[in-house]
Amino acid sequence: MKGILSYGSYIPQWRLVRSEIPKMIGTGGGSGTRSVASFDEDTTTLGFEAARLALRAAPSGISPSALWFTTVTPAYTDKANATAIHAALRLNPDVIAADLSGSVRSSIGALCLALQADAPSIVVTADLRSGLPGSSDESEGGDAGAALLVGEGPVIAELVAIGSSTAEFTERWRTPGEVDSHVWEDRFGETRYVPFGEEAWNEALKDAGLSADDINHVIVTGSHRRSIKALAKRLGVQGRLVDDLGATVGRTGAASPALILGACLDQTTLTKPSPLCPWPTEPMCSSFAPHQPSPHLRPLGPRILKQLPANRCHMANTSHGAASSPYSHRTGPSHPAFLRLLPLALSTGSSL
Repeated sequence: MKGILSYGSYIPQWRLVRSEIPKMIGTGGGSGTRSVASFDEDTTTLGFEAARLALRAAPSGISPSALWFTTVTPAYTDKANATAIHAALRLNPDVIAADLSGSVRSSIGALCLALQADAPSIVVTADLRSGLPGSSDESEGGDAGAALLVGEGPVIAELVAIGSSTAEFTERWRTPGEVDSHVWEDRFGETRYVPFGEEAWNEALKDAGLSADDINHVIVTGSHRRSIKALAKRLGVQGRLVDDLGATVGRTGAASPALILGACLDQTTLTKPSPLCPWPTEPMCSSFAPHQPSPHLRPLGPRILKQLPANRCHMANTSHGAASSPYSHRTGPSHPAFLRLLPLALSTGSSL
């Protein structure tokens, strides 16, 4: 069967305390914290750390034949970034490595490509999220990397169905050379994202032969906060939402779907094989996945929770920390047992 074989994620240990922001610049802020990469971490290093952990957890004898790297903030343009991760992982020269970058939705595209491939592939995602001083992007963003090893074998998440809804409109964008994103007014973005998200949800459930009542856990993630809340309300799943880590890590862009899926798998406690659990619907081009637990899969434990309390929190120069810092990570089981997962991939369009 085809699906997710293992996963890994990396969250920098540094945290920006949002309540400290207005003390410095007089505006912005909020509650909770966001993750901040160190001065020597870029998306390539974040992605590598996540990929390394995912391969460490891979079933014996399975290695990727392709590496797809997605980010909105690549360390280089023109030059490939995936090849650096390929080299650091010491993969064989015949393993293709390519960038699928430039858009938050590229991570979902890479995952769909990997799921359609005949041979195992590793999807590596990472992002560094920033914004104008005092903006919601600055306070709500987060830096992280996540990776999924996908293919045939003893999967922990099985692909069952895909549903999508795509359209072109400009809600969030950056032109080449710009650092900060431009955004449309929230209320207008909501009028476009929510109907597309609902269409994709319904198509996916229909294709899988499920009803909304069959779903125990739902992940809704994306960079448009208002649409995320509205879509969850429209679908009637507020009581079944998985923590999107927004209060502790932030919205991590291209890394978000794989990161939150990993957190969901981390905390899965299996009691019987009947419940179904879906994963992401992401308004910016989401991916939605219900999965059915198996009694053979041992609980992984709340590993993500161990890295959420910040060891160091600073308002200014948060990236300049100790020369040597402990890795914050989570991985899949070293011997993955079967977990039935139905990724119903949604895709609502944006030019981002």
